[in-house]
Amino acid sequence: MPPVYYGSKRNFSESAINNHEETPNIPHLAKFLVAKKIVNNIFQDTETLLKDEYDFYKNNPVDSTVEFKIFEQLEEITTSINRIIVIRQILTRDTMKVAFFGRTSNGKSSVINAILGDSILPSGIGHTTSCFLSMKGCSEPEPFVIAPESPEKLAISVNCRIM
Repeated sequence: MPPVYYGSKRNFSESAINNHEETPNIPHLAKFLVAKKIVNNIFQDTETLLKDEYDFYKNNPVDSTVEFKIFEQLEEITTSINRIIVIRQILTRDTMKVAFFGRTSNGKSSVINAILGDSILPSGIGHTTSCFLSMKGCSEPEPFVIAPESPEKLAISVNCRIM
């Protein structure tokens, strides 16, 4: 009979939860990447624990009177593992799409400016964006805009706004 382990023998990523405090000077949008890694690590740890639980129930002999309940438990664990695998696949994508929609002057541009950490889009009383925007992250050091009518990259200064 194999030894019984209470808890997992695998390494866990508890340090990842605390590591975000060590890098307060990272760019504003990069904080989302840190959060994404932390969430992914939590799901990975949960998946590991569920697999350990599955192995425990599968590999240990059970009384025939409780065998049916164990089978139900194994089905629930398998379902949970499959759900976590799907969530982790979504988290490993390179891009994240977010849509903001609502009535005029309800703060959509303000939310986007807060996410970007800069006042790029017009916001405030009397200001409206009045167009559809698509924003993407890139590895270039300076922000830029590409207008639909021209493929040219237009620089954005810190105090510049897109109208």
